[in-house]
Amino acid sequence: MSILQKRIELRLIEAAEQIRWLKVKMEFIQAILNDKIIFKDRKKKDVGNQILENTSATNDDVDRLLRINIMSLTNEMVKELSKDIVKAEKDVRYWTATTPKKQFMLDLEEIQ
Repeated sequence: MSILQKRIELRLIEAAEQIRWLKVKMEFIQAILNDKIIFKDRKKKDVGNQILENTSATNDDVDRLLRINIMSLTNEMVKELSKDIVKAEKDVRYWTATTPKKQFMLDLEEIQ
């Protein structure tokens, strides 16, 4: 049961990080669409500073955000990210509410 509890805790951490990242990504795209982050004639460091000023991104997120495909910088992607956030929040609620015993029973059902 302690292993199952650790699995639950790990899944909860993963889901919470997923929500954080999706929100940062959405903020980044929205800031670009709203001309708060400008790339043209800017150095990478300057763009990174704009990202940090206009989003809740951390220094570790900046390079990851800069690798996003330019075709993803659309309002459609913002809507898709909103849906993904809702799903990730559902995962957090699930992992918060579950218990090792419930997980054990679900694992047994999957085996059968």
